[in-house]
Amino acid sequence: MIKVRYHSDAAPTWSQNEWLLDPELDAKIDDALLTVDEDERYAKYRDLQDEIVELCPTIFLYDQVQKHGYQSAYVDWPAARGEVIPVMGYTMFAPVISVTGP
Repeated sequence: MIKVRYHSDAAPTWSQNEWLLDPELDAKIDDALLTVDEDERYAKYRDLQDEIVELCPTIFLYDQVQKHGYQSAYVDWPAARGEVIPVMGYTMFAPVISVTGP
């Protein structure tokens, strides 16, 4: 999502209204995407997010709040415990949700 939204390659597309043309940021995004170690890559993503917020190229108008009901007695749903893949929509990522019999 960071590349599609803030990389210079995305400037002439519908996904980046900011036309943020920053070669240094582009290099950091590309480096993060090429990082194989998951913990190291996520650390780079966190740093990128902090840098983007500091640049303030986007006006964040709202935060999407979602409410979901589920039966905790037999559904193990990592998102309900706060273990969420940090990508919008992945709270419903079925491979990490498990259901046990009553």
